[in-house]
Parts: sequence; C-alpha cells; structure tokens
Amino acid sequence: MVQNIITLALGATFILLFIQKIGVREWVQIHGPKLISKLFNCDFCLSFWICVVLSIIFYTFVCKEIEVVLYPFLATPLVRILI
Repeated sequence: MVQNIITLALGATFILLFIQKIGVREWVQIHGPKLISKLFNCDFCLSFWICVVLSIIFYTFVCKEIEVVLYPFLATPLVRILI
C-alpha cells in the first residue's frame, strides 16, 4: 500500500511538473473557464485531482481493491512536498 501511494505521488508530481514545463498550466489559467482557471492556479487542488485520476486508472487496470479510493488523500501531501 505504501509503495502504491509513493508511486502515485511520484507520477502526479511528474505530470504536474510536465504540464507546467510545456506551458499548459499557464495557458489554461489564461484561456480556461473561471473554475478551471482557479483549479490550475492552486498547486494543492491540481495535485489532488491528478492523484484522483491516476488512482482511478490504477484501480481500473492494476488492482480492484477499494482502498485505492484513499490513495489521493494520502499522496497529495507527498506531491506538495516534492514540488
């Protein structure tokens, strides 16, 4: 379980840094709707939703255990530390 949470946090950190590096984050902040623009402005919010999407993918393709639902809540603070 801990290994999966750390892997999820590292994957989310990579995605967050990648979308920031290629300029998608700034583009969405400028051109996106107000709610999405605010979401992309907040590191904590964006990292949480990236973790949610990755955990859904993990649940769908890797393991069918219900504890995967808790992974975003545990991985998001790790993402914030890594950023």
